[in-house]
Amino acid sequence: MANFFKESIAELEHVVWPTHIETKTFFKIVVSIIVGMTIFTYLLTLLFSNTLFGLRSWIHTPGTADLSGSPVIEQPINVTTESGDQLEVTAQPVAQ
Repeated sequence: MANFFKESIAELEHVVWPTHIETKTFFKIVVSIIVGMTIFTYLLTLLFSNTLFGLRSWIHTPGTADLSGSPVIEQPINVTTESGDQLEVTAQPVAQ
């Protein structure tokens, strides 16, 4: 095991280490690429998202919508009151 560490240290002496200026240059290049890819990914996502929402609104455009919050029921409904009386109720259009 000691021999392995001796050989590893001897091998590290043959390594050509980058200078301080080269390290700064490579750091700037890596950060620039990361920033560029981040902006590219954001723009691609924005384009894709807007395209899908545009297609959705183009394909599915409702004519009119009932925004009253309750479903429109055209047939009469039979309702039993607390006193046991039977009533027939029909939906009335909501005034807008």
